[in-house]
Amino acid sequence: MLPHLTRPRDGHPARTPDVVVGATGTGIAAWYRLDPYEQPSWACPWCTLRHTAGATARARAYLPAHRVWCPRHACWSTGGPRPRLLDTRGLPELADVYKSHRRLLRRPNANTAYTWAQAIVTRWYDHRLYLTGRWQARGRRLAAFNPDHTTTQGSSWELTARPVIIHPETVTLARVLARTRLPATPRPDRHPAAGAFLEHTAHTLRSGRRAPGPDDLLRSWIRHHTRP
Repeated sequence: MLPHLTRPRDGHPARTPDVVVGATGTGIAAWYRLDPYEQPSWACPWCTLRHTAGATARARAYLPAHRVWCPRHACWSTGGPRPRLLDTRGLPELADVYKSHRRLLRRPNANTAYTWAQAIVTRWYDHRLYLTGRWQARGRRLAAFNPDHTTTQGSSWELTARPVIIHPETVTLARVLARTRLPATPRPDRHPAAGAFLEHTAHTLRSGRRAPGPDDLLRSWIRHHTRP
């Protein structure tokens, strides 16, 4: 049994592992079933062909967030229990976003900032806040290059496409969060630095909304980072 596979992960409760039992009745291996967000994605088929000298175009990989999009072939790899490959040739803005994401990774807090930004922007998208018109237009451009995916039975195109559609704003917000340092204060909603941060964020995202609502996760980020 591999000990590190049976330890609870940070932020996740301990789970009962699946155990393989040998002929002697002794457990010889144990692992956890992967949650949907932990499932491997399809690697870019054209890159896979190159790396395998043409032997195969199909391979799964555990891709970090900055590698789910292939800049060479404009291919986006979705995760989850049913990974797919999306054609993003209709979204040329992803090329600049890719470079921005790589620059973000130079910061020591890049992963934390990206996780917060992804949760914040996903909530905006799901609740149709702030940037809905932009995301709808981007979604139409993405759908035009993926007609087979938009009509697949038993799956939701909106959920499949969401990570791609919100990715530019996710990376932009993550870079803002990674650079921002707010002073400790018991009243962050009334602190001038918080107001200036919201103004800067809205300007950077080119969003007309300056004051997010009380349930907005961006305010949760402010409260988390201004605790005395």
